[in-house]
Amino acid sequence: MKKLKGYSKLAITFYVFSVVMMLIFAFSCYNVTTYIMALVEAGSITISENFSDIMLYYINNATAYLAYALIIWGIGYIISLLKVKTNDEAVVLEEAPQETLEVVETKETEE
Repeated sequence: MKKLKGYSKLAITFYVFSVVMMLIFAFSCYNVTTYIMALVEAGSITISENFSDIMLYYINNATAYLAYALIIWGIGYIISLLKVKTNDEAVVLEEAPQETLEVVETKETEE
């Protein structure tokens, strides 16, 4: 199994939950569409006369999952950015003492 470099387990978990929310969003859109088409076929509503009601039905029943997916993905993205920034700072901190040790060693050999 490939190891994903630069991504923490927490960020990957958020990305997975985001994908699950997107799948739920797609399933909700499918259910809303089949329900509205059944109403149209039964003659209960017409798309042209009830367009605003249909749009509100989509918004109320499906878009919340899209918003959740985007928010969860954003949190995962921020976590991955913070991990990269933390790793960069750790590299800088690790390199600094090594450079000072080399300078001290060269001074001792020159004397």
